[in-house]
Amino acid sequence: NTDKALENYLKAIDLNKGQYATAYLRAGIVYLRKQDRDNATRMFDEAERLYKAGSNNEGLNEVNRQRGIMFRNNAEYDKAKAQFQLSLDASRMMGNEAQQISSLIELSYLASRRGLSAEAENYAQQAVSFAQQKQLENLTAGALLELGNTFLAKGDSGKAESYFNQAIQIARANKGRLREAVGMMNLAGVYIQTLRIDEGLQLAQQALQFFQQENYPRNAFLCLTHIARAYRRKGNYTGAQDALNQKLELAQKSQSQASIADTHVELGALLLDQE
Repeated sequence: NTDKALENYLKAIDLNKGQYATAYLRAGIVYLRKQDRDNATRMFDEAERLYKAGSNNEGLNEVNRQRGIMFRNNAEYDKAKAQFQLSLDASRMMGNEAQQISSLIELSYLASRRGLSAEAENYAQQAVSFAQQKQLENLTAGALLELGNTFLAKGDSGKAESYFNQAIQIARANKGRLREAVGMMNLAGVYIQTLRIDEGLQLAQQALQFFQQENYPRNAFLCLTHIARAYRRKGNYTGAQDALNQKLELAQKSQSQASIADTHVELGALLLDQE
């Protein structure tokens, strides 16, 4: 419930007369999730100022990571990498294990987005090894998801499937519901791509239900794409059209130009299949 969360973070800022850095950071994260970049930037800048004043390096680190996510979402990849690298270097100096792993996961995801599969695999392998060594289970699940993505990008669906399954099991055992749902979504994509369509469709629909209930629109876009492709391959063009209509409505509501464009590509492919 992002609106209620934001309302309370802003109250916390007011109650502390604008001197509570964490409230600014958390409000920025919510604005980022709501795709309000201007307000997210304003909040991160203020959090950075206050963390610096209090010599809170852990807080500064998190600001850098969240800024990196914001830049990555906007396809400003060089800026994103600089922020993630700052976060990684600082967390190593402090010996903050969780932040090191989180930074490696973000760097792996960024490299995947840029099509740099070898770099993405290297970062993901480092994250998996370190998270397993330190027995940080939810971070292990996150790192395994990125490792699976690197093998999927290289066309190795067998290894991708194995890593996604491992991530799902670890996330489920540790009640990491978001990472479990992401793993199910990613595995659905593998199944649909390798023509295990009914299995993939079931997983994608389960993941979609979670993302819609918990208000994760970016993940819902991907699930609806998988669902549309599954129905298209089954020759169920009405089902595919319905999924894409849902995606388009959601993309327009969140003003995601990239997702609107992607939906038109999928609609074009659907019409082509129908001649």
